Amino acid sequence: MPESIMGRSGRVTIPVEIRNAVKAEPGTRLVWVLRPDGRIYVLAKTGTLADLRGILKAPPGVRVSVEDMDPFR
Repeated sequence: MPESIMGRSGRVTIPVEIRNAVKAEPGTRLVWVLRPDGRIYVLAKTGTLADLRGILKAPPGVRVSVEDMDPFR
């Protein structure tokens, strides 16, 4: 399991295996999430919502209403 050590100034170097896995480059923003149980999650913001445009497409001829998409009905 990759690990890092925090320096005196609070800086942490991200292990190369992790940088490669999330396609992080200089300037990549990291979001730190502290959970109530003390766990810390670090999320790399390597994409935008615009990157997701068009990835989901209905099969030809299939139409679904908004009401049919509601999981709480």
